[in-house]
Amino acid sequence: MPLSKTDHIKVLFLPLTSLQYASSRYRVYNYANKLPSYGIKVRILHPSAYKFSAKAVYIFRLLFNLCWADVVVIQKKLFRLPLYLLIRLLNNRIVFDFDDAIYAEGDQVKKMLNRVLKSSRHVIVGNRQLENYVRGFTASITCIATPIDLQVFIPVPKEHSDSSVVTIGWMGLGGNQYHVELLEPVFERLYRYKGNGVQLMVISNRNFRFRNCQLPVVNIEWSLSSELESLQSIDIGIMPLTDDEFSRGKCSFKALQYMSLSVATVASPVGMNCDVIHHGENGLLAETEEEWFNALSDLIENPELRKKLGLEARRTVEQEYCYEVTTPRLAKVLRQAASLE
Repeated sequence: MPLSKTDHIKVLFLPLTSLQYASSRYRVYNYANKLPSYGIKVRILHPSAYKFSAKAVYIFRLLFNLCWADVVVIQKKLFRLPLYLLIRLLNNRIVFDFDDAIYAEGDQVKKMLNRVLKSSRHVIVGNRQLENYVRGFTASITCIATPIDLQVFIPVPKEHSDSSVVTIGWMGLGGNQYHVELLEPVFERLYRYKGNGVQLMVISNRNFRFRNCQLPVVNIEWSLSSELESLQSIDIGIMPLTDDEFSRGKCSFKALQYMSLSVATVASPVGMNCDVIHHGENGLLAETEEEWFNALSDLIENPELRKKLGLEARRTVEQEYCYEVTTPRLAKVLRQAASLE
C-alpha cells in the first residue's frame, strides 16, 4: 500500500567514511537529527575498521539492519559485488548517493558504479555534472547539494590583532594542496605588491609551503573542533581547481563554507563553481594568472567589496545550499523510495 504523509519510515544509512570526513558528515551524519521531524527514523551503520573481526561484525550488523529498514541509502560506498548482491537480495529499496566524480577513479570502480546506478531505485547526486553522467543509467535522479548548517556556520565580525594584514585562506586535505601550488606565481606577485600585508592561511592535515614564493604562510592543523574558528578568521577564501573530469564533479563545498561565513570567495570557473558563484555578485571567478591576481588584489585593496560579496554569498547559501532547503527534498526522495513496490 502507498505511504500516507503520517506514516513513519525506517532508513538505514551506509556512509563511506566516519564523521571526521566532510562528505559523510554533511550528507549523512548531520541528517540524523533533522529527518525525524519528517517522519523518518534513521539508523547509521558506521564503517568498519580494517581488522577481519571488525569487518565480520559490520557485515552481521548490516544484514540485521537490512531487514529492519524500509530504505537503504548507500553514500558513495561501492561494496564488493557478492556483498552488494546480497544487500539487494535482502533489501532492494536502495538509494545511492554520491558527490564526487568517482567514475573517474578507474575502470573497475566505474564498472561497479555503473552497475549500482542501474540497479538503484533512486540516485542522489551533488551537482549537475554528476546528474548528466547518471542520466545514462537511470531517470530516477535528484540533485541535492552538500548542505551547510547555518546554525553552526555563523559569520562573525573580523577581529585581527593587526588589521592591516589581509588573510587569504584555503582549507583541504594535504593531497589536494597542489591546487594551491598552482597559484604560487600569483602569490609571489601579491608579495611584491603588498609585502607582509598579505598572508596565506592553509587549514589542512599537512603543512604547506611554497617552493620559492616569500609570501607568509600560516599553517593551521585541521580538526573538527577548530574548523569553524579557523575559517571565521580569514578575509578571502580561495578554491583553485584544475579543469579535469574529477574536479568538474566536485560540489563546491569548500566555496560554500567560505560563503556561508560571509567570506569573499574566489574560485576557478570549473564545474559547480559556475553555478554557485555569480561573478561580481556573490564572489569572483578566476581562471588565468592575471585574473587570479586581479581578483585577489582588488579584494585586498577594497574591504567594502569583500563585505558586499560576502553578504551576498551568505544570502546565496541561505536560499539554496543549507539544510533548511535540502532536508525536505531528501525526505521526499526517501519516502517515495519506500512506497515503490
